[in-house]
Amino acid sequence: DVLVVLYIVYLFKTNMNLGIFTSFFAIVLTATNWIFGRFCRRASVYLLTVCGITGFIASAYFVFDTSRLSFIIYNIAFNSVLQLIRIVITCLVFRVSQEKSVASLYRTEYLTLREFALNSGRCLGFIGVILAILSGSSEAVKYFILALSLMIVALSFITAKVSQSLFERKMHSC
Repeated sequence: DVLVVLYIVYLFKTNMNLGIFTSFFAIVLTATNWIFGRFCRRASVYLLTVCGITGFIASAYFVFDTSRLSFIIYNIAFNSVLQLIRIVITCLVFRVSQEKSVASLYRTEYLTLREFALNSGRCLGFIGVILAILSGSSEAVKYFILALSLMIVALSFITAKVSQSLFERKMHSC
């Protein structure tokens, strides 16, 4: 998200454009939430796989053709894909925290370790952003974006597998 803000200011040159694009992408995010809530009852492996691959393709297009149009396409895809993955992960986190093995004995440890892992990842991400920007090369920033999109692909595959295994475990226990 930080890189997106930096690129908006870099490509469109004014803070006014930052506000316009942020508002537009917030509308896209709201539409994504509404569509997912309206038409999807459960995230499928197929949906998460498509999300991961779509995010990577949009990122690659932006990295190899840094134009205003490619940035807008990347941002729409990035916001939509990442929001869908976030929704599914939030639901999975809640579901896992309600599992019998976690809920009764280890809820505090589970939540503490989860927050530690999330915040460690955020710190590493921000360190990567700072190093890419301090390198002074726009190419380094672009390839950092591509590396992050590969991580989003991996996240979507892991989320799909966890979601599938939780669903299968629930079906076997019924």
